Amino acid sequence: MKLSIKQVVFVLTGLIIISATFFFYKSNYAVAAKKSGKKFGDWTVVCAAQLKDSEESQQCFLMQYFFQKIKDENNKEQNVHYATYQIGYNQDGAIVMIQVLPQGLAIEAGTSIVSSKDLIATGVFTTCDNNKCQARAIISEEDLKKIVANKQAGVAIMDFATGTQQVIPMHTDGLEKGLKYLQKK
Repeated sequence: MKLSIKQVVFVLTGLIIISATFFFYKSNYAVAAKKSGKKFGDWTVVCAAQLKDSEESQQCFLMQYFFQKIKDENNKEQNVHYATYQIGYNQDGAIVMIQVLPQGLAIEAGTSIVSSKDLIATGVFTTCDNNKCQARAIISEEDLKKIVANKQAGVAIMDFATGTQQVIPMHTDGLEKGLKYLQKK
């Protein structure tokens, strides 16, 4: 079977066109793959499951858990989950923090992220159910710089059981690097 130069050129041209079309089509939808479980200091990347045919980029955020040592009825110390912090980018590219606290602790609409007793960001949306309360705060670039610069950041909340305000610590180690990792390209 003899191949002519015309046939070889025709087949190679077709392969190049198909490859180029595939490459340029996919490059318009390229999204850097983020990995759940990647650690940045005290923060861990958590990504929501993405639908197979979805054109939306994968939603990922940084998460930090805060545990408190309490004594049980046998006077043994136990670590009890006390708060969860989630920080990431919303669809508009703004940095958003969601604070989740267990039942019995109130996150009022004015719940604040504080750093060295200075107000940083105020929670603007709160919702509670039987198990937990959540508050959402938008964090500006200036707020983020204040949080990262001071290692004593925390979230001020109201404890209904004692009627007192508490500040739950928020560790900032790795926060800035983690947010750069999550930032959309």
